[in-house]
Parts: sequence; structure tokens; C-alpha cells
Amino acid sequence: MVRVGKHFPVDSRHELRIELPTYREVVETIGEVRWCAQSVKNASDFYVGIRFVNLPEDDQRKLAGISAHAPKKGSTSLDLRPPGA
Repeated sequence: MVRVGKHFPVDSRHELRIELPTYREVVETIGEVRWCAQSVKNASDFYVGIRFVNLPEDDQRKLAGISAHAPKKGSTSLDLRPPGA
């Protein structure tokens, strides 16, 4: 789940840039929005579920590693934009 500042259509695809401080690397891939919901507490926040498209196995392991360690809020940066933007 990712918090974003606007609604994204379900099934839309976006270029993702995920900064991984643990590895001092950046993962760039395509993500597909599976669901999008507006926050009950803050109307300007939306949460999206993302399915990675064709994510290399090495990057899968890195992302699994950060989710397994439940990073602190704000420790991983994600940039979401339409392909070619």
C-alpha cells in the first residue's frame, strides 16, 4: 500500500522509482494500480495497491527484504508517474 496525493484509476500503469536506503539503490519499474481508496481521515490522501509488472528477481528480493523488516514511516521513497511522463 502506498499513500499518494491524488486518485489513480484502477488498472492504470505507472513508472515507479523506489529508493531503497538499505541497499543504497533505486528500483525503477512499471506498476499497475490494483485498487485506490481515499483516506477517511484526510481527504487529500489516497492509498493505492500496486502490482509490479515484470520486476526482475533481484529487485523482488530487495523489495521483499524491506517489507519484511517493516521500515519506519518515510524511510522508503516512491515516485509514481505515467510511463513516458
